[in-house]
Order: sequence, then C-alpha cells, then structure tokens
Amino acid sequence: MAATGRRKTIIVTGDLIIDHNLVQHPDAPPYHHEPMRKTVLCREAGGAWYLQSLIEHLLAESGETTHITGPKQDERTLAQKDSHVSKAYMIWKPFEKVKDHQEKVWRIDSFLGCQRPKEGAVPVPIIGDTVSPDLLVIDDICLGFRDDEALWPLSVKKGRGPRNILVKTSLPPGGVLWKHLLARYADRLTVVLTVEALRSRGADITRALSWDKAINQTVDEISNGFSQEDLALCRRVIIHYGCAGGAASFSRLRPHFDRSTGLKKSARFETFVYHPVNLEGSVKAKMPGMTFGASSIMTAAVARHIIQPDGYPLFIALGRSLAAMSHIHESGGGDFKGPDECFSTEKAHLEANKVLNHTVGKNEPAAEFRAAFPHEILSDNRLRKQRPDDSNLLQDLTGAGSEYILAKATDVVLRGPVKALGSAPMARYGKYITVDRDEIERINALRNLILAYKHNSDDRRPLSIAVFGPPGTGKSFAIKQLGHEVLDGAKPLEFNLSQFHDVSELHEAFHLVRDESLRQEIPLVFWDEFDTSFGKPLAWLKEFLAPMQDSEFIANGVPHPFAKAIFVFAGGTKDSLDAFDRSDSRGKAGDDFRNAKGPDFVSRLRGYLNVKGPNPVSGKPGGANGSGAASHDTGYMIRRAIILRSALESAFLRLIDADTQMAAVSTSIIKGFLLAEKFRYGARSIEQLVKMSTLEDSRMFEVSHLAPRELLKLHVTSDFEKHVASGELEAPVVEILAEACHSAWSIERKKDEWTYGHERDDEKKKHPLLLPYDDLKEEDKEYSRVTARLTSAKLHEIGYEIVRRKPGAAAGGAMKKFTAAEKRKMMKIEHDIWMRGRLSSGFAWAKNSNDELFLNRCIAPFDKCFISDKDKDLDRAIVESIPAALWDNGYQLRKTKSIERSK
Repeated sequence: MAATGRRKTIIVTGDLIIDHNLVQHPDAPPYHHEPMRKTVLCREAGGAWYLQSLIEHLLAESGETTHITGPKQDERTLAQKDSHVSKAYMIWKPFEKVKDHQEKVWRIDSFLGCQRPKEGAVPVPIIGDTVSPDLLVIDDICLGFRDDEALWPLSVKKGRGPRNILVKTSLPPGGVLWKHLLARYADRLTVVLTVEALRSRGADITRALSWDKAINQTVDEISNGFSQEDLALCRRVIIHYGCAGGAASFSRLRPHFDRSTGLKKSARFETFVYHPVNLEGSVKAKMPGMTFGASSIMTAAVARHIIQPDGYPLFIALGRSLAAMSHIHESGGGDFKGPDECFSTEKAHLEANKVLNHTVGKNEPAAEFRAAFPHEILSDNRLRKQRPDDSNLLQDLTGAGSEYILAKATDVVLRGPVKALGSAPMARYGKYITVDRDEIERINALRNLILAYKHNSDDRRPLSIAVFGPPGTGKSFAIKQLGHEVLDGAKPLEFNLSQFHDVSELHEAFHLVRDESLRQEIPLVFWDEFDTSFGKPLAWLKEFLAPMQDSEFIANGVPHPFAKAIFVFAGGTKDSLDAFDRSDSRGKAGDDFRNAKGPDFVSRLRGYLNVKGPNPVSGKPGGANGSGAASHDTGYMIRRAIILRSALESAFLRLIDADTQMAAVSTSIIKGFLLAEKFRYGARSIEQLVKMSTLEDSRMFEVSHLAPRELLKLHVTSDFEKHVASGELEAPVVEILAEACHSAWSIERKKDEWTYGHERDDEKKKHPLLLPYDDLKEEDKEYSRVTARLTSAKLHEIGYEIVRRKPGAAAGGAMKKFTAAEKRKMMKIEHDIWMRGRLSSGFAWAKNSNDELFLNRCIAPFDKCFISDKDKDLDRAIVESIPAALWDNGYQLRKTKSIERSK
C-alpha cells in the first residue's frame, strides 16, 4: 500500500515494566549443587515498551508514513536500578495446547506479582517528545504513571495537546491524569479497557451467560452506571471480554446520516463485536494456563484505526484483535518439545502480528465474528424502536414477525443450524445446540457453576441443580452433553426414583455415588423423576436434605460421607422451577409442598435449567398462518427446526447431501412440523414421526411418505395435515425466484459498471457475482436464495399471499403487478433485510464500497439521500421480478391483510 500523505507522529508512553519470565522445568534438580540444564530467567520489556513494539509492527505495513517513538529503551535503562520501571515476575511451565491433547506449549502457571519503582525513581525520558503529536498512546497499568506528572509527555502538560489520545487502562478512570484528560481532552480521548475493570468498581455485568445480556448490561453501565460520569464523556470507549470473545464500542460520534454538527453529549452504543459460539473465558477454558497482552493487542489495533480509519475500519480492528488474542494464548511461549527446550514468547508475538497485519482478502480473521448495531438505521418500526439495552441478536438475524421466523426455521431444516444460524449466538455442548436466549443463559450459568465447583477444593457439598421441562424435551440430554464437556468426558450415573419402592434402594444408590466420588472423580448423578414416587408425591425430597446440605447420608444409624459430586434432579411432573416451587402458594398445593419439605429442598439448589422443548411455552402457535392466539414464545419454530433437522440426520442421513449439507425434504412437510399446534410428547414425537415415515430407499422426503392419519394423531395435533396441505414454496420454485432476483440485480449492476470488491481470477475478469446464475459458486447463489426464501414473509408485510394459480389461467394475462406504494414498501423491506445481513457481518458505511474491508456506501436508512437512485434500482429490480417469476411457474399473488409496519 502506498503512503497516503504527510508523516504522522505517534508517541507511546505510560507505565514501564521489565517482565522476569521464570521457567519451572519438569525435572528441576533437587539440590543446590546440581546444575540446571538451561537458563531459567528471561527478561523482556513490557508495559508501554511492549505496546510500542506492537504498534510499530502494525503500522509498518499500513502504507502510512509514521514516526513512532516512546521511552528510551536500551540495556543501560533496563539495568538501571533507580529508573521508574516496575519489575514483574511470573512462572512458565508446559500446558496442553488444547485440553485433552498431547501437544504442549509454554504458558504462565502463576503470576508472582509486580514490584513498583521506589519513591523518587528517575523518569525514563521520551525520545523525541513533542507538544502536538498526531496520536498519544498511554499504557496506564496503575503503577505510578497516572499520579506522577513528572512522567507525563509534553503534549498533555502544555501546548494544544495531541490530536488524538488513546489510553489503555487496567483499572477504571482515576487519579490526577484522568481528571486532567477528561477536563481538557475528552473530545479527543479513546479508552480501551477490560470488562473486569468495570466489574472492579461495581458494574453489574455477569460473566459468560449470553452476548445479549452482556450487551444489555454494558449499555446500562455506560448510560446509567458509574461510567456515565467519566467513560461516557470520552470520544470513544472500547470494552473487551478477552480472546475470541467480544468487544463493545461506545462513541460520541454521530451516525453518518445525522447531519448535526459536533460530538454527542455522551457516548452511545456503537457496535458490539462477538463470536457466535465462544463466550467470555470459553477459549481459555479449553487451553489451560495464562498469557498476558490481550489489551495491548486491542490497543495497537485501535491505534491503527485512528491513524487509518478508512484502510483499517473499526470492525477489522476489533475482530482481528480478538482473533489475535486467541492466537497469542494458543501459541503461548512456543511449543514444548522436551526438558532441554526453553520457551520464547517471540512466536506468540509473531502470531499476533500475522493476524493483525493479515492481507486484505480471503480468510479474513475478523470474518469469524459478528456485530450488533444500533437499530435507528432500519426502516421497520418494530426493529428501529428497539433500545440498545434490549438486545435480541437472534431477531437481528431472523427479522421481526412470525413469517420471518418461519422462513429462517425452514432454512435451519434445509441447511442445518450451523449454516442457517451462523450469525446468531449459540450454545453448543457436544450434540446439544440451542439459540434460545433463555436456554443459553441458563445452560451457561450451569457451566459456570460446575467449573467453579470443580476448581474449588474447599467446597465438599454436592453441587445440586434441577432441570425441568415437558416430557420429551431432552432435559437430561442437555445436562449430559454439558457434563461430558466440562467434566472431561465423565459418564453419568442415573437413577429413576419413580421405580424405587423404599428408602433402602435410595441408600444403595447413595453408596454407588459415594464409591464413585471417593475415586477422586466428580460423578454426575441424575435423579430422574425426583418429584414422583410409588407412595406420597414428593416423598423423596426429605431424604435428600442431609446429603445436599451436610454431604452425608445415614443408613442404619451410621453416617456415610460423600466426596464431591454433582446432583442433577430431573423433574417428571412440572415444566419449570416456578411450576414446581409452591413455597408461597396458598391452599392444599402449598400445604402439601411445605409438608414434603419442598422449600428446604429448593433452598439447597444452586442452579436450575428450564428446557422449553418444541412446543410454545405459553399460548398457541400464532401468526405465520398458525392457529390460535399469538404466542410470546416465537422461538419455538427455531427449536422445532433444530430438532427436526437432527431427527432427519439420525434416521435418514441419505437425505442430507454430503457436499452441500442440504436436506432433501419437502417444504410443505417442514411447514407442518413448524406450525402444528402441539407435539404430544415433545421432541420424542418429532423423532417418532420422522421414523414412522415410509421413505424406504427414497432420496426425497415427500408428503406421500408421511405416516397415515391414524398414526399421526398419536404424536401431533390434527392441524398438522392442514399446514402440510396448505403448501409452501418448494425448492425448485425458490431456485427460480433466486435466479430471477439475481438476473434482475446483475442487469442493474452492469448498467452501473460495478467494479468494487475482488475480481474473478479467470480469462473473463468479471466480478464473481455478475456471472450468470448457473455459473455462480454455491456460496454466491446463497445470496439470492436467502432473498427468495423470504418471499412469502415480505409479501405478507404488504398484504399478499402466494397461492397456486388456477388451472387454465392464461399465462401473463392476469398477472398481478404491484402498485407504486406497494413497490416502494417492498423496496424498503428488501433494503432492511440486506442491511441487517451486512450490519450483522460487521459492515459500516463508507463513501466507496469495499467488501474486503466490510464497507458499503448503502449502509444507511432507505429514505436518506446517501443511497443513490442507482442503488435503489437494485431493490426495485428484485421486487419487480417476483410477480412474473411466480406467475410463470404456476403461482399467483392474492390480496390478504397486512401487518403493521412503518410507512
């Protein structure tokens, strides 16, 4: 990349550290007189020195002409005892590179602390200090720099000050420096800090539950917490959640479509970059040991963004730095190849630089992340009015309204949950998958409980948790898959209490549990149907009170202590903890529960999980041509889709194409499964209906393969057949619509002589998306298929439905065309769908579009002047192609009632 203009000056300063890396060899000699095989001490420059080196490497390949300087660093400075330099000590040892794998790398085993400089220590001079650098970067590790003006650079003490200031801090704002910066330079100040820094001053931000909750709580902290008094006054604040996790950005900058001048009064939500599967701490949980430098990596990336905003957009900076944090932790101090091999952190630093300096193009590190965004940019009233502290990342993917959820659920069955729900936060433990926010948060809360219990040797009481759900929801399956992952593959013990006749059988089970726990393992014990018995309901509860509280049981007057164990109580009669717990209920139900020691039992539980299953939690299926009142639980269709896809893979794997992973199943059948009022036995019924189908050697699951009506009634309500009969756009018609949309779109693009994005490397030298539909790659065809699959949902919004054309109707003669108002409304819907996809993928607005940098000129509200008529013609062409494509293939549009949407 060529240089872009004048030389820019960057000064990096702050707390200085010399890291003393000590190696703990596995075969260290036991006596003083025996020599060590290798030197076990390695000194490295840390703190602001390390941050400066990262910025130098990152900007060296930026194309910008820069002069980067900082505190003097030479052997004399490092060795000088009275310099204002701290000394940190840590012990490194070999760890499994990834848990349960033989390959090992060097990582930090323990941090021994940091020795601060002595009072009156001599400041280390800043080489080439200047009063007005383009960027001043401060590494504030709370080791004296923030409170000692003698250490500060000239630019914050006099003159006009730096053009931009970037501060990395390990604690919340405080001290003399922060008061000075906020008073004089808040409009120029960008801050990078960890979420732990906010928690350290009381921010209510829970750990590793869901990204939706993380967004909501972080927004609340910046807007209403302690941070509204300091961080919210800065130009931009970036809060990160660690490697391959997430990062939130709040800014006083106005959106590009807001023509108001100046900065906003306080910082508002800008974006939240997150990994759909990983949560805070999940990567490090799989890779034991510690590493440092995560905040320095992100700060270096943000520094390049400040210097080169168009060439290194914010999403690239945050996404790459999150990926680089993961790489540096995985690499650690290099591979461990034996006791004679010493460690070196150079490999980890090289890995981080590779990620941060990745060549623009294929395999972009940031592409594995997704982004939440402010909804004011959208046209749809239901989404535009959604507050930043009311995050719903799944809805950002599906769209608002049951028709859109139906379309996405159909996509899940056809392509599988990983492909169809790739942007949605997802909890995946073994074969258990859920995108339901409530289930994600509860299952992750249990994961946190189990991990904390596992590592707390002082906690000897059994960890007691309960799991509830309707029959057939897979209650035990979810916990078993979680337990297998966090308990190193331990096999669970299972006891069905409904089959126990007396307490002696329970004591026998306790003995088996005790034997397992005394083998230095933590057994995962399932007490199925704990709320039933052959005698009095809830009779078993009182028998568990002593084991849960005192970690022992008494048999024949003799106490028998347990070691550590995890008790999982799976309910058999109630769908949720609220339905089970009658502690505060009046009447007979409450009296019976209290007499059975129910309140005492509940008080001993440390966690619970309500598994929702395939039926709506409340009400009946509503909308999307469903029957009954609308249900607030709109996610039931997605849950059904995941279960149905799993059942197809289990029973008829031949229906799943090995290359594309597309399922060969009629969308009419899918519609029946997704919209039926109720499956009588939950997920078990869906699985049975699939197995009962008479597919034999068929390669396509058609309506004719379904079981007879009499057998269907065993597992599903009678409306199932009605929904199947009403039909849905089948795959061939979707393909025709996709081709029509692509053709209309590409014709308009060719008029515009479209060139942005990477070119196709062949003799035609055409952009890959401008080829004829049949010549497109499968992943490129998906762009048009996504639009085509949403056709029914989009038409529903303007008051139309798709019906089969009556036999004998003349082709072209009576084809319905949209009115000008209907066409414009469809164009706005089309733009919203396109833009939600781009925004979720990290795109931002720029004057010149560049797919490889996640920039597009059309990221703007549809009615704003930023979108040219030529760009709007793309949406117009797609909309106008729909009626003809449907008509020519045996379908037509019929007027119906529309749902409410923005004008």
